[in-house]
Amino acid sequence: MHWQLGDLATWFGSVGVVGTLAAALYQIRTERIRRHDDEDHERQQLRRQQAERISGWPVNSGPGHHNTPLILLNRSDEPVYEVVVTLVFIQGDGPRRGEDAVLPQYRNTLSIVPPGRWRVAVPAGWAGMSRRPGVEVAFTDRAGAHWIRRATGGLDEIKTAPIDHYKLSRPQALAFPVPDQELPPSSSSS
Repeated sequence: MHWQLGDLATWFGSVGVVGTLAAALYQIRTERIRRHDDEDHERQQLRRQQAERISGWPVNSGPGHHNTPLILLNRSDEPVYEVVVTLVFIQGDGPRRGEDAVLPQYRNTLSIVPPGRWRVAVPAGWAGMSRRPGVEVAFTDRAGAHWIRRATGGLDEIKTAPIDHYKLSRPQALAFPVPDQELPPSSSSS
């Protein structure tokens, strides 16, 4: 039996065409995967956009005060809903997260936090050796996603509404925060 193999140039040309086609298909597949990854990343960024603009912190009211003010900042253009604000500790003995054992007087449940700077208060008396307080803010955003801004700055998405996440009873007496008027720095007298 005799095989007709043709000339060497035709063989090399055929192998080159098949190789080029394989490289093009690989490049198209790689580009498609990268585009899908970019789209997923962009979707996640859009999903987190409002949540990343919510924060809170305690204010040192000094000795002799009966309350500790907690400042809430909503830098987004829309309100957040069913907000749970908890005094936790970033240093010293005490709960580090709102899911840990927290005394109810160190937690506020709010119906809404509109855009802007707001204030709620918890009782003083939490101070102890080396204790440094922080504020944890759990809320539902405009799209119905639920989030917790941890006292350390982290942002966690949670599966259920904040009141349910913390296993608080319903109905809750939902309060409304008061506008915070930032106090000017105190001037020293001469």
